[in-house]
This record gives sequence, C-alpha cells and structure tokens, in this order.
Amino acid sequence: ASTSEVPSSLPSNGLSYAGLPEHKVVLDIPPADDPLIHYLASLLQHDGRRHTAEKRASRVLLFLHTLTRASPLPLLRSAIERTMPIVRITQHRKSTKNIQIPVALNEKQQVRCAVKWILKASESRGGRTVEERFAGEVVLVLNGSSEALKQKASIHTQAMINR
Repeated sequence: ASTSEVPSSLPSNGLSYAGLPEHKVVLDIPPADDPLIHYLASLLQHDGRRHTAEKRASRVLLFLHTLTRASPLPLLRSAIERTMPIVRITQHRKSTKNIQIPVALNEKQQVRCAVKWILKASESRGGRTVEERFAGEVVLVLNGSSEALKQKASIHTQAMINR
C-alpha cells in the first residue's frame, strides 16, 4: 500500500486529499451535514450549482484555518454571532411621513442577515476569490474592525431611536 492513498476516514466534501500522504493532511474539514456550512453554501449558491457552493463553503473554512491556524468552524460561528442583528427596521407610511418601526428577528433571519452583511463587506476587500475575501472579512469581524459590525451598530442605534 502506498502512502499517497486517500485516507478513508476523511470526508470527501469538495477538497481533494488525493496525492497527499496521510501525515501531510493537517485539517479535518467538518462534514457537509453541519447546518451552518449547509446554510453558508446555500447563500453562496448561484444558478443552482450546489456542488460548487459546497466546495466554496469548504474552501472558506480552509482559508480561515490558513489565516488563523485555529479550528475554523468555531471561528466562523463566533464571527456570525458577533454580526447577528437583533432587529431590522421596517418603514410604514403614515400620511406624508415615513415611520421607521423596529421588528425583532428570529434566529434564522439573524444568521441570514449576518452572513449577507459579511459577504457584502467582503466584496470591497482584496483577494482573488470569494472564499479568500469572505475568510478575510471573518477575521476582521473577529478583530472588531469590519464594515458588517458597523452596519449592525447603525441598525441597532436607529432601532433604539425609533422604538
């Protein structure tokens, strides 16, 4: 048996371990059935290309590991938790005035807003691929200097003013 065989215990979720000896594989990517990775892949999906979106979600975790040398899934979870808004602002028209009303969000809506804001903030970052930019923006969220955090703060300030 050669050492370049793919270990059977490693998941096959888009990243290829083919050609790597077992001692060179340094990162065990979480399985694709993890709900957060599945949801991230859903938000990265374009034109019904699910497999490509799942590979992108896995590569986001790989880039996170490369940038931080830590386990990527807890980092991604904490970045999303820091960015999750509690409320959103809806506008109602009353005669000639637009009234802003804060509305509470459920957990799924909060996660969706957080990931969308991180994706939007990552568009202005440098990097060759969506995965690199998204991972870099997650690191900025963890450091506290992301545009997504500023957007969350402004939404919450506006909600407190108009409650």
